[in-house]
Amino acid sequence: MTHYDPLYAISPGRFQLADAVAPALDVIYEGVTRAPVVHFDETGFRINTGLRWLHTACTDTISYYTVHRKRGDEAMLDAGVLPNCSGWAVHDGYKPYFGFETVRHALCNAHHLRELQFAVEHYQATWAEQMQVLLLDMKRQCEAGTLSNTRRNALNHRYEAILAEGFSAFPLQPRPPNSNKRVAQHPVTNLLIRLRDYREAVLAFLSHPEVPFDNNLAERDLRMMKVKQKISGCFRTWMGAEVFAAVRTYLATARKQGLSMLRAAQLAFLGTPFIPAIPG
Repeated sequence: MTHYDPLYAISPGRFQLADAVAPALDVIYEGVTRAPVVHFDETGFRINTGLRWLHTACTDTISYYTVHRKRGDEAMLDAGVLPNCSGWAVHDGYKPYFGFETVRHALCNAHHLRELQFAVEHYQATWAEQMQVLLLDMKRQCEAGTLSNTRRNALNHRYEAILAEGFSAFPLQPRPPNSNKRVAQHPVTNLLIRLRDYREAVLAFLSHPEVPFDNNLAERDLRMMKVKQKISGCFRTWMGAEVFAAVRTYLATARKQGLSMLRAAQLAFLGTPFIPAIPG
């Protein structure tokens, strides 16, 4: 039974390519749930007149797309990937991701670099510039393979010192006595809080070579949706969006594994769809 069975049950034979690639989708789903590192992201798009969400879970050899009416944990549960993963989940820090405890979380530092640059340009946050330099230095040393335990400890201490400097310049606003209300913090302070509270996820790449520095892989997988919206606008029907996700899952995975999209489509139409190789 394919993960997309409800779609085909509703409309048997109506969408020839979507029906034809069904055998490959189970393999792709199994591969992404078994992968040691999976990238996650989502982007908004429109079906008829409503805002909906395209979700991706991907590796460097697999792309898996689902559509949902919502963005958060309900969509993640319905997609069925995160609840069945047990490796690393790389994402942008959207809070619902942290509700899944079977995975280890790694945050996208490309996002952090952009937010740090915003803090430098708009709030003259000198600590943020220092943190940018530090994160890029960590990335360079990890990629060069020259990071000793002594050096790693020194980089961690530097990270702590920069955060302390940041909180000194942008301190936490205290909660009023006898109040349980959440206190609004300065935007830069909120960034500091995230870098402090999710430090292990921010610096996962520093201690685990298999973890990437950023989540650019998932962002690239969603870029085509933005292009599609610019060219052809929204989907007219929910079924059309689901068919798009199924076909795109198959074609994007084939391309990642060295097969052209045209050839992958030809194989599917001939009744012998490309079945991707799953590492491990």
